[in-house]
Amino acid sequence: MSDQAKTSERGGLSPSELGGLAVSYALVFVIGIVVGIMLATSGAATEASGRPEASGPSPSARASASGSNGASGSAGPEGSGGESGPSAEQIERLRARAEARPEDASAHVALGNALFDTDKYERAAEAYRRALELDPKQPDVLVDRGICFRRTGDPERAVEAFERAIEIDPDHANAHFNLGLVASHDLGNRKRGIEAWQRYLEIAPDSPHADRVRRAIEILRRRSTGNDAASE
Repeated sequence: MSDQAKTSERGGLSPSELGGLAVSYALVFVIGIVVGIMLATSGAATEASGRPEASGPSPSARASASGSNGASGSAGPEGSGGESGPSAEQIERLRARAEARPEDASAHVALGNALFDTDKYERAAEAYRRALELDPKQPDVLVDRGICFRRTGDPERAVEAFERAIEIDPDHANAHFNLGLVASHDLGNRKRGIEAWQRYLEIAPDSPHADRVRRAIEILRRRSTGNDAASE
């Protein structure tokens, strides 16, 4: 009896089946590498902020340099500190303002934005949480909170935040962009990633990042087809 037949009788995998499985795993690994490299080199591997003045992927530096007034709750921090982001003194003023006005959602959003723009993501997420408790229907805030979750290693909570933003505003392009990024890049859910990115392209077909997203979708589709063929 051949080794392959003996292996099958024991309920295990034959050498040829093991080889096919190895190829499948290798293809999955390659998909992640190819898409990750393509997105990273194209500038589209970074999330897209929920704030209007920071539209598009890789928003953090632009948001911190926007010079927008955060009093509205949807803009950047007060007295932006330029390319380096708000200063510690500016953040302290925003913290004091939020503490003095605990029921003012915009004060907590402004603090969250300043913390976000200085890479203090855990503290930013907490400020956004307080803002959302006061005013839950803020898709921009949910998107930026989702980015905070991703950057602190919690992609599942990031997806929840993006999906909640989409429930409130189904046409929130950056929520769809981020959902596609986290689903495909972090969680390996190619189908969900493609769906989210397709919706992003429907909403923002002329975005500066649209062509890169289209190429990423094409790569995911090709690799998915190849993986399915290898597993048969």
